[in-house]
Amino acid sequence: MYVAFLLLPEAIRPDPDAIAAAYEALFPDRPPIVATADDVLGIDGGTVSLTGEDGVLHAMLVDSPVPDGEAERNTARSLAFVGQEPTLPPHGAHLVLPWNPIEELTIVEGLRAQARVTAAAALATGAIAVYVGAAGATHPADWYVEVVRQVDDPTMLWIGVSHAVLDQEPPRHSFLSFGMHQFGQPDLLLTAGIEDGSDAIEYFYDLLAYCSASGKTVGDGETVGRTEDERILVRHEPNPVDEDRAVFCVDL
Repeated sequence: MYVAFLLLPEAIRPDPDAIAAAYEALFPDRPPIVATADDVLGIDGGTVSLTGEDGVLHAMLVDSPVPDGEAERNTARSLAFVGQEPTLPPHGAHLVLPWNPIEELTIVEGLRAQARVTAAAALATGAIAVYVGAAGATHPADWYVEVVRQVDDPTMLWIGVSHAVLDQEPPRHSFLSFGMHQFGQPDLLLTAGIEDGSDAIEYFYDLLAYCSASGKTVGDGETVGRTEDERILVRHEPNPVDEDRAVFCVDL
């Protein structure tokens, strides 16, 4: 099971038919999702459910913000906000969206399917943002929906990123991923020259997508590269934000 949270401006009762219609509008070439329960009980509780070929989505309304400012703090780990100050309008309620994929799907296929149903729910409810706890990232809802529509493998939605400029001479970009534990793999710490930020973040997600789809961990002492001839030595180190976990490090 995977879980996302939709940040809402106010308590908006989830309408399964509206979510199904939004899904059809966003993904007209895919089989539809359909309401499987009509037990919306209102703001005090209740759940709606929708079923499709890939699994079952539940939507549960909570008439309060995500506690302790957790969702707001994690805006900084969304790719949408890299290089700028993250800001979101305040939210007054949220929807909890558990997603249960069918057993035949791989982890990546399950996450792709989750992204589609989450985008439909966000569009149908007028959500402000989508908080993905496993990625430690809160994405603007309109950005999330557009990524799902346009990107076949939207790794940046289920893997968060933190960005810093290293205080050294010459300065360098540093990008750290969040969420590769979903695949039983270490996160990635990638550094690059200060002029190469755009190319670095693109390769950062390309490398994460390869690892998550292949199931292969890049081992300490192995090499990676952006071309057939490039050989960049990989090393494993303690994760700078969690010493109990490792990261694999790539210096472009």
